[in-house]
Amino acid sequence: SFYVLSLACLIAPIVSRKHIAELKITTYILFAGVISLVTLLTIVLAQNGSYEYRVENGLIEPIVHTVTEDHEIGVFEGVMDSINIAVASQGFVIALFPIYSSMSEAARPKVMISVTTALIFTMSTYTCLSCISIAVFGQENIEHSIFDNIKMDDGLASVGLRVLFLIIFFCNIPFVFFAGKIALLSVVFQSCYKKKT
Repeated sequence: SFYVLSLACLIAPIVSRKHIAELKITTYILFAGVISLVTLLTIVLAQNGSYEYRVENGLIEPIVHTVTEDHEIGVFEGVMDSINIAVASQGFVIALFPIYSSMSEAARPKVMISVTTALIFTMSTYTCLSCISIAVFGQENIEHSIFDNIKMDDGLASVGLRVLFLIIFFCNIPFVFFAGKIALLSVVFQSCYKKKT
């Protein structure tokens, strides 16, 4: 609980921002963090080789693995996992309207371009991370969270990836809380306004 409270104290000044425009620097840091994450995983793949092939002394050597199937995911479970991931990745819609209403009048006509660009970036990032993760860790070894695979390694790249995950998580929280904060403030304002009238 100490870490949760520490994170809450660190992020409170950012989460409490009144206008979405004040989170501009957070957006840039988040974007750079995601790009750095994909780049670092690509470097790890290039240096160490894939799960099927390893680079040793400049030569690419095939690796034979013995796989023990503890729990084989069925077709139905795989489809349900895919649907859950697709729904979760579209969760930004909850925050779209509060963010739109807090934007300046001049910026509002560009919101569809921003949403389309964000969706293309998100789809590309998910696809790249999936392909790279399968190549690095092997399809049968991928956990539900790639972070579980990364923390099994103790190398410098693993520490770098964990730091990048922390930065991405830290910069994502203000946008997740923005819609809830606006809704809560609206409820408080409405209840106070009704009491006065």
